[in-house]
Amino acid sequence: MFRRGTVRLNSDDSEHTEQMLPPLAEADQTKQRRRKWSRVVLLCVVLAIVGGWAAYRVYDRKCQDSAMKTTLVWARLAPFPSSARNLHVQAKGSMFTREFIVSFEAPAVDIQAWLQSSPGTAGTQGAVSPDGNRHFSIQAGGGAQFAELTLSPDGQKVTIRAYWS
Repeated sequence: MFRRGTVRLNSDDSEHTEQMLPPLAEADQTKQRRRKWSRVVLLCVVLAIVGGWAAYRVYDRKCQDSAMKTTLVWARLAPFPSSARNLHVQAKGSMFTREFIVSFEAPAVDIQAWLQSSPGTAGTQGAVSPDGNRHFSIQAGGGAQFAELTLSPDGQKVTIRAYWS
């Protein structure tokens, strides 16, 4: 290890070339500076990750809101009941097609009132399938080519499927 003081570089006595070595305090300061910069870099990386995650969440929420509004237009439905919970949005497709699948749960009374107030389902009862679900084939609107609503047997879960191609 380094010692404080000077070191002779040549063993020849005629030439006394000496050089000062860094004292231990300077070496410690260098380590501390490196540690400090490591922490700064680590902090920047963590902030970039958190910032990216937050930006993605905002973007994702805007995309979900847009998909829900588009689904309501394409399926000609009234705004979702205020009691709707467990709202899920799924988007599929490519730049040539787009499909949205939206599902939610609400009390059966609220869903029935919502179905009657929606232009796409008003006045229809839907067809009951062997599994007990009621399927409403909806005349698609807003440029969509297909829209369908499925109601669970207990009348508390709705799944809407609409696509454009």
